[in-house]
Amino acid sequence: MTDSRDIAAAWQGLTPMQRAVAMLVRDGLCDKAIADRLRISVRGTRYHMDRLRLIFNCDSKLSLAVATERAIWALSLLTPSQNERPVENLRP
Repeated sequence: MTDSRDIAAAWQGLTPMQRAVAMLVRDGLCDKAIADRLRISVRGTRYHMDRLRLIFNCDSKLSLAVATERAIWALSLLTPSQNERPVENLRP
């Protein structure tokens, strides 16, 4: 995935558990630490990582961490902050 919109759309399509696993992979936790943190089995953790690798077309845990960071970055670019007003509402 190279387009920011594709990456953001993929991230938004993840389950809450997939997002949690992806965030912990991004933080550098090992499989056992992720499993302990989320109170799931190591096998469950690896299952979610395998699904995430397919979704983001990654071949390693490191590339999954990078894809997660890119997805978060892409979402921050595509989502206006709460302090910004949309362009059509700029009139006083």
